[in-house]
Amino acid sequence: MKTAGRDLRLRQYEERMQNLSRSKEEYANRVMGFYEAYRDGLLSQEEYLSNKEAYDLLQIKVDQDIEDVSDKVKELRKSVTIGLEVFDLVDNGMQLKKLDRALVERLIERVVVGADEIQIEWKFE
Repeated sequence: MKTAGRDLRLRQYEERMQNLSRSKEEYANRVMGFYEAYRDGLLSQEEYLSNKEAYDLLQIKVDQDIEDVSDKVKELRKSVTIGLEVFDLVDNGMQLKKLDRALVERLIERVVVGADEIQIEWKFE
């Protein structure tokens, strides 16, 4: 995935996350408003519970949407294009220009640290 496209999608998802968070807060405020109206005798218990239930369902849906968007943001942040832009051609091989966390997660299965050595298990052979 190209960096510019990934960055644009990342910004779009982050903006969506902010909008969802605002919606969740608004729903919570409305439920509080319903409670206050019930407490003040402006709503019956039945009306309060009905309204609360409807907004509770909306909050559950928003929580699911937030989780989905959060997962997509995490995936985008992890994705790295592994290509010539991260390597220099040296003699008959390639040398890594930089090593960042995303690249490490893409290339290395695990690192085993022993008393006298460090062993790297690659995700490829």
